[in-house]
Amino acid sequence: MYNLEYISHSNKNIQILLRKCLDLYPQDIDLSLDRIKKLLKKLDNPHLKLSNVVHIAGTNGKGSTATIISQLQAKAGRIVNAYRSPHLLSFNERIYINNKKISDDYFLEILDFVYEKNEKNPITFFEVLTAVAFLAFSENTSDLCVIEVGLGGTFDATNIINKKEIAIITPIGLDHKSFLGNSLKSIAREKAGIIKNSSLIICSKQVKSVYKIIEKKINKEKCKSFIYGNDWRIKNKKLYYEDKSINLDNLSLNGEHQYLNAACAVLACKKIDKLFLKNNIITSGLGEIEWLGRLQKIEGKLKKKYKHINIWIDVAHNQLGFKVLKDWILKEKILNKFVIILGVGRNKDINEILIEIKKMQPALLCLVKELNIDGHHPDTVKSLAKKLGINTVISKNLTNSLVLCSAYLKEKNSKELIITGSFGIISAILSLNQDTYL
Repeated sequence: MYNLEYISHSNKNIQILLRKCLDLYPQDIDLSLDRIKKLLKKLDNPHLKLSNVVHIAGTNGKGSTATIISQLQAKAGRIVNAYRSPHLLSFNERIYINNKKISDDYFLEILDFVYEKNEKNPITFFEVLTAVAFLAFSENTSDLCVIEVGLGGTFDATNIINKKEIAIITPIGLDHKSFLGNSLKSIAREKAGIIKNSSLIICSKQVKSVYKIIEKKINKEKCKSFIYGNDWRIKNKKLYYEDKSINLDNLSLNGEHQYLNAACAVLACKKIDKLFLKNNIITSGLGEIEWLGRLQKIEGKLKKKYKHINIWIDVAHNQLGFKVLKDWILKEKILNKFVIILGVGRNKDINEILIEIKKMQPALLCLVKELNIDGHHPDTVKSLAKKLGINTVISKNLTNSLVLCSAYLKEKNSKELIITGSFGIISAILSLNQDTYL
């Protein structure tokens, strides 16, 4: 699943080790937790030493929810360890120790230790990284551990953890169909695999068929639950639950969907005593959330160069993400007034994504030929887009795309440019803007 060409590290020694880990990828993938279980046993089962675990699964919104919880808790003075994926600028973003990115020295030390303990047995890249995160967490005491599922739920390496305070299910949609199944129901069953052992379950807004599957698993595992529509709701940027309400209007992130993610995070901070936060901490904290690449307006170096346009970036990356992006565009009323630069991973359903883009009605869709992602070929995407009547061009590289789109917008007397798709294209644009973000 991982390609070395698109997994890199600025530290040469870490890069060499990552290559070695990638080389261990099994020839045949069996859906089980056996490999991670065996490795963790050699490490003295660090996952069993973790406390106050918040486990998050879903198709979209996992990272946002994990980030909001982590930053709210840190603002209250608590120590947070967090494991998220993928990363945007620095590989070390995946593991946070004591509220900070893991250092290169510590990451190298612990990655080398885990690699040696594995004794070159077949294992996936994500399983190795998960073992690294859990070992690092066990060596660094924290007030809580926020853990994001990598893929699915039931057989995801993170699901080796049985004892958790909270499991959160963010919105579920069609993605990773080759691994999780072709139907929403089969994907929901996989995601619901993190529901177990009487933990508290917070469930975000879902389609009806998904609710049924989640509620069935909740009942089977005898878990307490807080389900959107039954136990909580969002109205006018306010969270309503029980007989209480919390104003989320101060949230620094763009998009209506982020209020759902924020609400899940806030409920986690309200329903578990060990994580409890007062309303004033929540309100002020929501206004200071920093999360790159999520409907983010670019400032700094690129803004200075392209003064007459607004550059937005968003890691929509799948059909559900593009639906959310479409909703934001409709709300902002910029139909026919904007341009999209697109780069999408080869494992994504490009047909469904283009259908959503068609609904957005961009004035121009720009595809990038030279882009460091394992993506769909621009010629193929252009052909499909043409059939849908989308005005499409192909540019040599990202820099040329910016020049082309900026000139086009100036000619049309418009100013909104949206760069979207895979994490890779957003990482590339942030790197171009690195004077601000690195």
